Amino acid sequence: MPGQKSPNKHLISHLAQLGLLFQAEPGPDNLCFADQNSELRNDFKRVFTPQDLYYYTLVNPEGALPENTDLFWKQVEKGQQLSMRT
Repeated sequence: MPGQKSPNKHLISHLAQLGLLFQAEPGPDNLCFADQNSELRNDFKRVFTPQDLYYYTLVNPEGALPENTDLFWKQVEKGQQLSMRT
């Protein structure tokens, strides 16, 4: 529908309000690769990618918005595990 945000745009906007930055594509000067480190604690992650959005929506197909970044990252982890089973 015209004028209506897509679920991903709405989610991206919500996550930005929580303090996370969306990185659509890695750039040549990108130093944010540390955010993709599986050993990095969720409270230190500041950048999310389209892949993170995909994993999140696997567990939240209705488009529920996370209350905080920790919940977002926990849902991303669940989505990663779910995608590995298929």
